[in-house]
Amino acid sequence: MNGKECTKPNYANMLTYCDKGYTMHKGKCIKYETTRETAPAEYYCPKGYTDAGDNCARTSSAHAHAYCPKGYTLQGKDTCESYKTAEPEKYCSKGTETKEGCGKHDTVPKTSSCPKGYTEGKKGCERCYTSKKHTHCDYTKMVHSCPKGYTMNGKECTKPNYANMLTYCDKGYTMHKGKCIKYETTRETAPAEYYCPKGYTDAGDNCARTSSAHAHAYCPKGYTLQGKDTCESYKTAEPEKYCSKGTETKEGCGKHDTVPKTSSCPKGYTEGKKGCERCYTSKKHTHCDYTKMVHSCPKGYTMNGKECT
Repeated sequence: MNGKECTKPNYANMLTYCDKGYTMHKGKCIKYETTRETAPAEYYCPKGYTDAGDNCARTSSAHAHAYCPKGYTLQGKDTCESYKTAEPEKYCSKGTETKEGCGKHDTVPKTSSCPKGYTEGKKGCERCYTSKKHTHCDYTKMVHSCPKGYTMNGKECTKPNYANMLTYCDKGYTMHKGKCIKYETTRETAPAEYYCPKGYTDAGDNCARTSSAHAHAYCPKGYTLQGKDTCESYKTAEPEKYCSKGTETKEGCGKHDTVPKTSSCPKGYTEGKKGCERCYTSKKHTHCDYTKMVHSCPKGYTMNGKECT
């Protein structure tokens, strides 16, 4: 009973009375307010990479390949060599020079004889004719000859003995086609030039190749990564609780169903002009008692002024 009426809360319609942006929670309209905090993401490089400004880098090294200019050969790690051979000096050892080459001559005495028809005499070779009166002689020189294969050389016959030629080359010389020759070799050196393997670049004493990788971003505790470089943290404030205008009740927020309150007189009284009355009539006059009407609400309603809610 509420005044002259009976009222009863109607919780079935409570949700319809929360303002926009609010949510019903245990009979109250509440609003969650969320604040966003941001922080720059921190980065770290994958294993084996180092920080290189905007990226991560890893450098691989390789030995450069040495090569020599044309006509040179690589000796050791960094020296190129070229050998040049001079024209040989040709000569025969002393006493071995012949027209045919170098060698030692076999020597035999030359053979001397008179031509056919001549005989050897005191004056050389002679041929004499005897007549009745005197003797006439013709004279000529002796004929000198050498054995086959020999050549007359002054008073001797000589023949080259090529079987013994090698023994007549001085130290450091070599027999070549009947001559003693000496090869003189000069050595020229040049620094080796280098080139790097495919995919590598010159890095001073070595060749290098740089690999890059993206850094991994991570956030401080309590933050989550949003995008590439932003860390976000959400904090939820305590809700503000209130009921929409006209919906506040002791039990919570809601709208009341309203019915008229019921008014009646107590037992033994009847409704009259002055309210509820109970009259007694005697011989001389009538006596009446008066009382207030009794107001009530249906079950589940509460009287609220002139209504039941």
